[in-house]
Amino acid sequence: MTEGEERQDKSVVEAWSKDYPAGHRIAEHSHVRGQLLFAMSGVMRVTTSRETWVVPPSRTIWLPARVRHEVQMSTAVAMRTLYIHPKCELQFPVRCRLLEVSPLLRELVLAAVRERASKRWSTRIAKIVGLIHEEVDLAEETPLRVPLPRHDRRLRQICEAMLRQPSMKHSLEDWARRAGASERTLARLFTRETGMSFRYWRQQVVLSEAVALLERRKTVAQIAKALGYRSATAFSVMFQASLGCRPAQYVES
Repeated sequence: MTEGEERQDKSVVEAWSKDYPAGHRIAEHSHVRGQLLFAMSGVMRVTTSRETWVVPPSRTIWLPARVRHEVQMSTAVAMRTLYIHPKCELQFPVRCRLLEVSPLLRELVLAAVRERASKRWSTRIAKIVGLIHEEVDLAEETPLRVPLPRHDRRLRQICEAMLRQPSMKHSLEDWARRAGASERTLARLFTRETGMSFRYWRQQVVLSEAVALLERRKTVAQIAKALGYRSATAFSVMFQASLGCRPAQYVES
């Protein structure tokens, strides 16, 4: 399969392995099967028309069949992917989900890739996929999600600017002035189109970028500076209040 190409074959289960350099982008595309996307190493950003997620090795993302998405490699990425056709008797999620990767789920995905490489498709792969389904079903969904506006062009431009530069400290009033709208109108648009307040949405962007930087082994001080915090302590306090653990603990979890 070439990257970005929609898969047309009808096998129920497929596994795939490929490495990408930092900065590589897989253009928007879709698959006829659901996709469990996992980075054995490295960090990638996966974006659909509705949301964007940072996906480090400690997380995996499930994309249902036909969901159009693009993938941007924040660092060099060793990608491992499992494809599940909708006709599979196992019921995988019907919406996109960013999930915690348990040690068992990690090994099961790698085992599926190895089976595909050796072409030993038999009852063994059926058992592996069955266990993967159970792990996906039990996996905790990460609270880090950044919904994207779909209708208001001005709001989309503002959100894309903050995604490109998470350290921006512009207030809602600043953005409203730039967009030629009132602060109240912009606040209402944020809630209507993302389901979040401006402040909470921006915090999700900052946290997602922080996780990506942690996976790249940046220090807390370096991350705090990159994200516009006056001190590492201030950043750590925000991080722990939002995610319930210190930055280093999040990567180790």
